[in-house]
Order: sequence, then structure tokens, then C-alpha cells
Amino acid sequence: MALVFWRSDTGERDRALDGHESSVVALCAVEVTERVLLASLGEDKTVRLWEPASGWCVGTLPGEDLAFTLHAVTVEGHSLLAGTSSDLVRLLDPETGRIAITLQGHSDSVDSLCVLRVNGRDLLASGGADHTVRLWDPAAPRAQSCERDPRPLSRVQQR
Repeated sequence: MALVFWRSDTGERDRALDGHESSVVALCAVEVTERVLLASLGEDKTVRLWEPASGWCVGTLPGEDLAFTLHAVTVEGHSLLAGTSSDLVRLLDPETGRIAITLQGHSDSVDSLCVLRVNGRDLLASGGADHTVRLWDPAAPRAQSCERDPRPLSRVQQR
């Protein structure tokens, strides 16, 4: 499957970035070695890193643990990719391809995730099928707070 770029001025197709073997389910920008790259998560269980100007795929990372969400988060000056995996939030290091941090606390699947910038630090908020919203500081990997709601949560986002 391809990522397709469209011209905003004409609405015409500009180019396609081929690489994933199936649908792309999430995209975000991430800084890697002082370059801003486009990260894509595919149903083929890979994360691909793209140089947007040239269209080159500059890296492929294992994404077998990640499902349907991908966010860039800065932890102690280092850019990581955050995604969900069952009842976990995982942070992948795009430079090494390894899981750098695992955030554990939900008792059921994590269905939504967003990054919040608070006092100059990136925090993560996760919402789960366990009816909780958890706030995480990835630099100190434990849940900072937890709110329980009797209704199922389908989305967490910053306003």
C-alpha cells in the first residue's frame, strides 16, 4: 500500500510512497537524528520512516506490538514513537527499533492515546476498555492519575 501526497493548491495527486504490504493505520511526524521524518504504522506490523521531501523510506522498524495509533513523544530530549499494544502503552525508539519504555496499568485494551504538553514536558493520556483514563509521564513510567468512568471510552484527545 502507498502513502499518497496530494497538492493542496490543485487537489491533484503529487506522488506516492510505496512500502507497506497492507493498509496504513496511523501516521505522525517524528524527529530522528535532527531530521523530521514521517512515521507510518501499517497493518503489515511495520513502522516505516520516510524522508518527506525525497519520498525515500529511510528505515523500517518492527511494529508487531503496536495497534492503530502512533504518536511522537519527547522523553528527556529524545523522540520516541508511542503506540498501544493490548493493555499496554509502548514507546518505540525510532533510532534503534527497540521498545524503550512500556507503560502498564490498564486491565483491558488501550483504545485511545494522545500526547499532552504540560509545563514543557510531554505526557501521555490513554483511555481503555477498562473504563479508565490514565495520565503518564514517560520519563517516570508509572500512571500519574487514573479516572474511572462507567461508560466505555472510545477516544481521548487534547482540546
